[in-house]
Amino acid sequence: TRLSELRKALSDKIEGKRKQASTGKKANKMAAVLDAEIKRAEEESDIVAEMVTNLFETVFLQRYRDTYDEIRSCCLGALGHCIVADKSAFLQDTYLKYLGWMLNDHESATVRVTTLLQLQAIYKACAKEKEKLSNFTARFEARFIEMCSDVDAKVQCEALKFVNQLLDLSMLSADQRAVYEVLPVMQVGDGAQLKALVPLLQKHMWAASTADSATQQERASGKKSKKGKRK
Repeated sequence: TRLSELRKALSDKIEGKRKQASTGKKANKMAAVLDAEIKRAEEESDIVAEMVTNLFETVFLQRYRDTYDEIRSCCLGALGHCIVADKSAFLQDTYLKYLGWMLNDHESATVRVTTLLQLQAIYKACAKEKEKLSNFTARFEARFIEMCSDVDAKVQCEALKFVNQLLDLSMLSADQRAVYEVLPVMQVGDGAQLKALVPLLQKHMWAASTADSATQQERASGKKSKKGKRK
């Protein structure tokens, strides 16, 4: 994760130096210094990028499905941190898919909770770039909603929070259906789960009910006006 942060810092440095070099005319000596700094930063960035790729291939890909759930959780936590820290390099389906796959870790609720927490952090950090998450969201949307009825209470809570987050971002293809799908959670009676469900109901189900009522009133008004015209 430190390498991903370093890679992002170098990327920002290169961009800053390029802007500095492009603003107005620079003395030949100053321009040469900036060009040298940009070249050196690019070389360092390439080295770090290669190190990150090697670590991903030799460590993450070998351990994210380890037999120990603590190691699986650690790998997913590191991946989530990398995506948030360096969105330009990691915010793509190539990396996101591993989080999607591990939502189906049936052996460990801890891993499922970790995955949901990482997704919450990613969607929060990338709210202004949510179009980059659209394909991933569409691919795993059904699973997100399904997890609201998970056998584990902690998974249910985090899934409810995540679905609420997606609804806030208008990233679910069927908002109202998603709300109705999670209603069975109310029958459980667990305090933490109900607490996670309340914001979703307040902001989305009640809003939908209000919209439906308004539509019905408009239709009723339209029928009355037509009757009036006939007379």
